[in-house]
Amino acid sequence: MGEGGDSNDYGAALVVSPQAQLGVVVLSVTGGGSTRAIAVAERVLLRALAESGRIAELPSPLPPAVPPVAPVPDGLLAAIEGEYAQGGTVFQLRAQPDGSLSAWLLSDAGWMPSGFPLQLRDDGWFASDQDPLRAFKVVDASFLGEPTQYLLNRAPAGYGEVLDQSVLAQRVRSRPAGLSDAWRDRLSATWLVVNESPDALAWSSMDPRLRLATVPGLDGIIAVRPPSDMPAPAPGQPDTRFHVVDASTSDRVATMMLVIPQLNGRDLDDLVIEQRDGAEWVRFGSYLHRPIASVPVVPRGDTDVVTIGGEGHAEWRAFATDATPVEVGITTGGAWHLYDPAFRSVANGVGSAVASLPAGSGFGYVTLFGAPGQSATVTVR
Repeated sequence: MGEGGDSNDYGAALVVSPQAQLGVVVLSVTGGGSTRAIAVAERVLLRALAESGRIAELPSPLPPAVPPVAPVPDGLLAAIEGEYAQGGTVFQLRAQPDGSLSAWLLSDAGWMPSGFPLQLRDDGWFASDQDPLRAFKVVDASFLGEPTQYLLNRAPAGYGEVLDQSVLAQRVRSRPAGLSDAWRDRLSATWLVVNESPDALAWSSMDPRLRLATVPGLDGIIAVRPPSDMPAPAPGQPDTRFHVVDASTSDRVATMMLVIPQLNGRDLDDLVIEQRDGAEWVRFGSYLHRPIASVPVVPRGDTDVVTIGGEGHAEWRAFATDATPVEVGITTGGAWHLYDPAFRSVANGVGSAVASLPAGSGFGYVTLFGAPGQSATVTVR
């Protein structure tokens, strides 16, 4: 038995054998995070068990044998194709004319193909010829008397000597009520987080925006792309990080509705619209976000005095960029962070500083942190 954990910079694993009273801890700063750490820990523990005679030999990783293809029963593909979601990803299964399944991921550019075609095998699981040890199955279930379906995943675990089954995602269906006009009006808006700590490890690489989107084929469901403590995709690569919420029953509250056993049902949040200073702010979990449209703009050549409000929320200021670089002077005893128009981090620090933004188009943004009542100045040159 074991457990792994990750941050932006580290991966860790604890693997134990209660019967042998042995355990291994691995801390990793290399690629792969806890997945790699668990594999190393399992191999070390298994070798110790083999050398001590508690097991006959060190097991080998499973060979990638391709199971035989099985005939697809009538109606099976129609019963399981559709949309599935977990905590931060939305999947789609599509039936193909040759009897296979194709998997797709929701991204900011729409549905994008994922993996290889999946065929039904003689063990009842769908798998590809290219990656036969990774297989999928849809099972019927119920929660509080309501029928649902789950997408299961079977794949080599740890060192690769065993296959592990997990619940990957839950079936999501359209809501009869659909989306109200109020929600549709919000789909083009952007919000900025105000209550993250500048000391958080994630802040240096976090995209601070929260955005909303519809899910093609799922009326009444909203896909939320919140600020994330995971590294953003490389420039030009699609973003597939989405949380789904049900916005069909209220104009102001979109509720989490997934009930998934094991790991993929964690970190689910409601999305709540709050009225503040005549604008719609968004609370998603413990994060609070202000609308980007409400951020004051500092004209070039001006200085703005900024005071942190009574709740201690970070203050945002915007400034226009053009064909010449922009110099931003910051006078503060607190922390600050500077972003370009694409919300890529340009500079950050604590205390007064002068930072520059390369020539471009659109608005750059600076966020200022401090204690309630603390003042700072922003000068745009």
